[in-house]
Amino acid sequence: MEYNSEDIHILLIEKISGDINPADEALVDRLIRDDPSIAEAWTALQATFSTPEGREALDPARHEAFAEKVLTTLEQRQRKQRRRYYDIGWAAAILLLLVASLQWPGAQRPPSAPAPMPAARQEVCLQLGNGRLISLGDNSPQHIPLKDAYLRRFHDTLTFTAAGNKMVNTLIVPPGKDYTLLLSDGTEIRLNAGTTLSFPFSFPDNKREVSINGEAYFRVAKKAGQPFIVYTPQSVIEVLGTSFNVNTYQRQRTTVSLLEGVVKIKAGNDVQLLQPGTQAVCLSHQGMEIRPFNKTETFSWLKGEYLFHDTPLQEIARVIPCWYGVDVVLDHPGIVNKRFSGVIHKNKPLAVFIEHLQRTSGLRFEYKGSVLHIK
Repeated sequence: MEYNSEDIHILLIEKISGDINPADEALVDRLIRDDPSIAEAWTALQATFSTPEGREALDPARHEAFAEKVLTTLEQRQRKQRRRYYDIGWAAAILLLLVASLQWPGAQRPPSAPAPMPAARQEVCLQLGNGRLISLGDNSPQHIPLKDAYLRRFHDTLTFTAAGNKMVNTLIVPPGKDYTLLLSDGTEIRLNAGTTLSFPFSFPDNKREVSINGEAYFRVAKKAGQPFIVYTPQSVIEVLGTSFNVNTYQRQRTTVSLLEGVVKIKAGNDVQLLQPGTQAVCLSHQGMEIRPFNKTETFSWLKGEYLFHDTPLQEIARVIPCWYGVDVVLDHPGIVNKRFSGVIHKNKPLAVFIEHLQRTSGLRFEYKGSVLHIK
């Protein structure tokens, strides 16, 4: 049986409530042992229920107090999802509500805690042109047959065959993830966290077009007479065969960094040819600026790192929501342009980076609800 993230979340809740059958407990114990992300979620859940509120919720005498809220919550869910809650134990249903309530706006966190409870890891999804949403998480099928198309998922890579199917689809990569897509023409696209890419299953004979919002590294397959065009909010990028990086994380700004080959970029009325080792910074209504760039820093995200050198805090703060799914607010204008050098590792908790920055900068960090405030 395949288990998605919601199945696993319910199993963890059943385990901590003691409302789990032996077979399911053996399964969840194996998942905790074998999967680091599930082990991390289990540790976070244990921490949640080590609080005074959590210990009260585990007390059977408290269950009745939550009952009315549970029923109200169940009534707001779709019929299929309500069935899932009715099928689990009453104690587990109550604890599911408590986990959600601890994340409601206004929930107080201990001032001494440097980081919030890790949010549930979202899964990479493919939204088909007909509206159907397909999960591409680790527990999803490896082979997914569709009408006029056949998807193959292997860990963090999606390939497909779709002769004649020109449906335009959207690949959605949530915060904290990255993913690789191989297009029908042989082009390879590596998508960074918090990125969406729209693409067709099959390209028409005379053009290849995709649209991106976020960050991605492209290795475009050469096709004579069939240019590859990338649309971003601020620019149009045209290539014949090359390797380059596109970053649209900052609002009203697109940065295109060329590793090899030649690309033509159009931003507003400005059209430029980009040479290897240079990047174009395209600003809304302001044309573009061509400049050299540091290859090690620009492409470091492909290794799960974000390298920054003499970088304004405001720019660093834009990376955190994409990599960790945590909103950041800079509370004082005076710190916006304060500059730092260092590295963020995607596979390490955000708390590790915060602790380092706290020690070396004198800045203060505080969570208000799920938002990280820097002072």
